[in-house]
Amino acid sequence: MNPLYYLAFAAGFVVAGGLAGVGGWAYDTLIDDPAVASETRKICVSQATQAALEAQLAAQRRAQEKIDALTKQFAENAQRRSAENAQTLRELNDEITAFENAGGSMCSVTVDNLDFLRPR
Repeated sequence: MNPLYYLAFAAGFVVAGGLAGVGGWAYDTLIDDPAVASETRKICVSQATQAALEAQLAAQRRAQEKIDALTKQFAENAQRRSAENAQTLRELNDEITAFENAGGSMCSVTVDNLDFLRPR
C-alpha cells in the first residue's frame, strides 16, 4: 500500500478530531453553557412574571369597573328613594294640615284627660 494512503488516513483522523473538538466547544458554549441557561431562565421567569402581573392588573381593572357601576347604581337608587320619601312626607304633611284646618286634631287628649292623669 502506498504511504500516502496512510498519511491521508491520519489526516482524516486529525480533521475529524478537530471538527469534533470545534463541535464540542460550540455545543458547550452555545447550548450547554450554564451562564446561557441561567440567563435564559431569568428571561423566561421575567416574562412569565410580567404576564402574571398584567393578568392580575386586568382582573383588578374589571373588578374596579364593576364596583364603579354598582356604586353609580346605588347612588341613583338612593336619590330616587330620597325623592320618593320626600314626596311621601309632603303628602302626609298636607293631609295633616288639611285635617287640622278642617277642625280636627292630631292629639285627642283633652284638658280633662290631663287632669285625670295628674297625681292627686
